[in-house]
Amino acid sequence: MDDLRIALDLEGVLADTHTQALEISDWLEPHHFSDFGFDDDELGPLLDDFERVWQDWSRIEPHEDDIAGVVADLATCGHVDVVTNTPGASDDVLNWLEYYGVLDHIGRLVMPGPGTYKEELDYQVYIDDNPYLWGLVPLLYLPDRQWNETYGRTVAPDELDPSSVTYYDLTVDDPIVVNSIYEDQGTVVRIGDLEDAYVDLTHRRFNGETAL
Repeated sequence: MDDLRIALDLEGVLADTHTQALEISDWLEPHHFSDFGFDDDELGPLLDDFERVWQDWSRIEPHEDDIAGVVADLATCGHVDVVTNTPGASDDVLNWLEYYGVLDHIGRLVMPGPGTYKEELDYQVYIDDNPYLWGLVPLLYLPDRQWNETYGRTVAPDELDPSSVTYYDLTVDDPIVVNSIYEDQGTVVRIGDLEDAYVDLTHRRFNGETAL
């Protein structure tokens, strides 16, 4: 179990940077976060706003109350790295992770940078609000957010990726899925919070062993 590699996203998963961006921006409106992604002409100003958000990192709230506790739980399932393409400075991100007690439970902060895609990294489990990782990674836990809520519900999986993808929605009380994360290459599990990912991981089986 210790060799299970988990990529945990930052913005939109651990840190609620979207709310803070709406507060400090002179152009962003809630409707801009009704879907995932931005037009090319909006991307630059968006990144500028998120960079400003991280410059005042102490104002960023976590998405969950006991964020350190649930990351500690996830760390019992394998090796957890925080993997993010945030425009924020690494020192500001590390300060935030330390302040909320997350830093004690992760291996490292990974910031791949421009030109490197998360799916190219060597992780078996991704906890990420980006629906376009759908079918590109072995196991994706997709936290339920305004900007990804249609994916897997009103948008068919094959519209996102032509490969075979198994989709589960734990926010509607689907049963915990027990299967192999080594054999099932293409599983998406929608979660309400990070505890859902922890509970699901502990019930999955691989190599004939339970996750714990």
